[in-house]
Amino acid sequence: MPADPAPDFDLDDARARCQHLFHDMVEFFFAEADVLLGQIRAAADKGEAAEVARLAHRLKGSVAYLGAAPATETCAQLEELGRAGPSAEMDALVGELGPRIERLQAALAPHRKPPA
Repeated sequence: MPADPAPDFDLDDARARCQHLFHDMVEFFFAEADVLLGQIRAAADKGEAAEVARLAHRLKGSVAYLGAAPATETCAQLEELGRAGPSAEMDALVGELGPRIERLQAALAPHRKPPA
């Protein structure tokens, strides 16, 4: 896979979008991302393209608020492909989404709320 020219997320963009909710959005992302990614993979394995599209749309909303252009684009492509039905291209994008989410988690980890 070629290197992405865009960073995993844009901190200034994320803070501008989320304003005072930035840390809450980061926590929401951490709570949801792995669950949604697992559900996307399971739906793709079952050939449930419409479900992949629905779940990708949901994840796209979360990553877009965080200024994560590469993950947002991958989710948007998955959403579009899922609407068209199962395909090898959709399966390949599902495979790319995992590493994108992992890189985003690593980039966002320093911005998590400290444990109470």
